[in-house]
Amino acid sequence: MSTVTNSSNMRLSLISRSQRGPAGAAGGGTSSMGRTFSQQSKIGLSTASLIPGHLATSATYRNTKGGFKIPKYQNSYRLNAYNPFKHEAIDKILEEVITTTLTGMKYNPEVCMKLCQDMTAEIRNRVYRKDYDRYKFIVQVTIIEKTGQSVNVATGRLWDVERDGYSTFTFESPQMYAVGIVVGLYYE
Repeated sequence: MSTVTNSSNMRLSLISRSQRGPAGAAGGGTSSMGRTFSQQSKIGLSTASLIPGHLATSATYRNTKGGFKIPKYQNSYRLNAYNPFKHEAIDKILEEVITTTLTGMKYNPEVCMKLCQDMTAEIRNRVYRKDYDRYKFIVQVTIIEKTGQSVNVATGRLWDVERDGYSTFTFESPQMYAVGIVVGLYYE
């Protein structure tokens, strides 16, 4: 049994589960305080620890029905990113990756599909290294064979004009077109 004394010299006794025994009894009787804490932990509410030095893990995690622990975070009340999306830097990344990869290449559907995946991964990794906080990125690279047709590429998103941004680059060679798009969506 642990005892905590507050400033008005009232005593509060807490009974640990190991001292209660299998039926929740301690010393032949049941404690209403012990029942209250065990009922709260069963329904997933967090309880603060009143015992000095005792870590209450239920105060930082919320349990779901499946038994998974979900961490609780405090609100930051920060509405802007410390490092906002800068499309000039993303333009340079797109141009560098697409130009170095596709210069001198001929169109082959199997090879171009793999190249699109590799370029998308490389662009995504370089953008993540810029450490834009509170942004999620969508990276898309499309390679199209040049056969005298016109090409229109359109994309649509739910957009926040103040915080979201995008960057595009179009590469053209005698055999193909390549269009790279990076969209930065602000995530609170």
